[in-house]
Amino acid sequence: MTATEGCRKDIVGLADKMGIAVDRTIRIRLTEAQVADLQAAVDSGAYASREAIVHEAIAAWRLEHTLHPAEKDRLRHLWGDGKGSESPRSFDIERIITSARRRLGKAAAE
Repeated sequence: MTATEGCRKDIVGLADKMGIAVDRTIRIRLTEAQVADLQAAVDSGAYASREAIVHEAIAAWRLEHTLHPAEKDRLRHLWGDGKGSESPRSFDIERIITSARRRLGKAAAE
C-alpha cells in the first residue's frame, strides 16, 4: 500500500466513524436485461437515475439485514394489524398538509 492509499484509508475510516458520506466507485456486472430494467425505471420517472435505484436497493438490503429477528416479527405483526384494522379509505392530502402546517406554525409560535 502506498502512503497515499494509506492516508485515504485513514481519512475514509475517520469519515465513516463521524457519519460523513464518502463517495466510492465500484464496478458491478449486470445482464443486458437488468440494465434495461434499471433504465426503464428511470425513463418512467419512478427514479431520478440508475444510481438512485442502487441506493434504494442497498438501503432496503441494509434494513433487512440489520434488524433483529424479533424487530422484524414485530414490524410484520404491526403491518398486519394495520392492514386488517379497517377498509382502505380515500383521503385529501392537501387538507392533511395544510393541517400539519397549521399545527407546526402554532407550535413554532409557542
